[in-house]
Amino acid sequence: MDPRSCDDDPVFDATQKELLAGICKEHDLPFEMVTKLLEAEKQSIDITKRAAS
Repeated sequence: MDPRSCDDDPVFDATQKELLAGICKEHDLPFEMVTKLLEAEKQSIDITKRAAS
């Protein structure tokens, strides 16, 4: 998957996606899985912050 093709992603901008894609390729990791895990972590952090407010 081309990381630039998901520009509707609110979590990562195009530069971050390209960097992450390069890291994933270098370490033989699936780009989609890593981005989904990072997005889930961000959502979890956001929910925790809102609950603490």
